[in-house]
Amino acid sequence: MTQFTNGWRFLQSDAPRAEAPDYSDASWAAVTIPRDWSIAGPVKEEAPSLAGGGFFPTGVGWYRKAFHHAPIEGRKTYIAFDGVMANSAVYLNGHFLGHHPYGYTSFFYGLTPHLIRAVARNDEKVVATESLKTAGKPARIQFSADDAGAPPTPDWNDVRYVTATLVDAAGTRISGSATLIHFAVTGPGRITAVDNGDMMDHEAFQGRDRKLYDGNAVAILRATESSGRIIVTATSSGLTTASFKPNTGDVKPPAFGRRF
Repeated sequence: MTQFTNGWRFLQSDAPRAEAPDYSDASWAAVTIPRDWSIAGPVKEEAPSLAGGGFFPTGVGWYRKAFHHAPIEGRKTYIAFDGVMANSAVYLNGHFLGHHPYGYTSFFYGLTPHLIRAVARNDEKVVATESLKTAGKPARIQFSADDAGAPPTPDWNDVRYVTATLVDAAGTRISGSATLIHFAVTGPGRITAVDNGDMMDHEAFQGRDRKLYDGNAVAILRATESSGRIIVTATSSGLTTASFKPNTGDVKPPAFGRRF
């Protein structure tokens, strides 16, 4: 459980689009909660609350807080309020979570479907965004390759990078898995190396097996003949074997013999 008492910004008035992620609250007051902004004043004789409300201010106030949260596979995230007085409306990344009219009871909302979107700014201008979706149970291995930049007539010295990604039923990458993937190839090609991008993984590159890192593992392919169809497969315990056919064509023979 994380306490959300620090790092809030407050505006004692209404603000159009204040629920939007790209809204700038840099000029708002930095505050800590719990806090009663009405009691904080100022007390004025002309206040709408009049004598019955102690001449304290009333109206609309906004609180905003930016935070980072990495969803945990198989777990849900909630935010709980001990109480908000009154008629509160809560938003997360621009999504309306709900309305609570009463100030003396606690309430909570589920955050999982709306986490976590990262926003990068230069002088309050949004320059980049990225969303991280919570993944479900492993469903399949998904292939991708660097064929988009492949020359129409590749040389035998060229290689292809084929990436196997573990995803859930909706196609969301499962970033926290260390599942072992076994690569194999049929046809006129060979796997020259495997990798996963993990600097702490000291397994040999020359092999056929690799654990996933950040949901991915890579096989590096090289043609062994001048033409033919290459099929790459990836298998893992409990999952259906995935296959992939890289774009291939006639290749130029090397100008000199080489073996590796």
